[in-house]
Amino acid sequence: MPNGLGGHFVAGARDSGGLINLRRQIVGYHYPAEEQGKPAGLMRPRKIDDDLIDPLRAFAVHRFPAQPTLSEAEQRERKLPERLRQVTIQELPPAEQGRANGAQQLWLARCRSSKTCAISPPLWSALLRFVSHASGVKVSSANIPNP
Repeated sequence: MPNGLGGHFVAGARDSGGLINLRRQIVGYHYPAEEQGKPAGLMRPRKIDDDLIDPLRAFAVHRFPAQPTLSEAEQRERKLPERLRQVTIQELPPAEQGRANGAQQLWLARCRSSKTCAISPPLWSALLRFVSHASGVKVSSANIPNP
């Protein structure tokens, strides 16, 4: 509704045309405290005064778009330790980004060759030594991301 100042405001619902029941039920809809900690699929909401909520939830489940699948590059990025992800590397000073990218590529190569994406502390030490040797710059866990 116009507010007289060139803008608009939302008026409170007064009847079914304003969805008064739905607005009231949305405010009162909740999960009881005893449902906390359960997996989302097993949680059950409080079943009082929710006549319009259940069909609304069903509509959302069946009609809202599904979450898009990740591309191969996005899946690969998710497997990386947080400190080797591209977003983290871009936050490093430019002088350290090259070394971090090298560490990331070595980690990915190991991940592909061994079919596992875990990195052990001895491997991390060897990785740092290799990057230090290859770049000619002393690299330590203090100045390069470590998983």
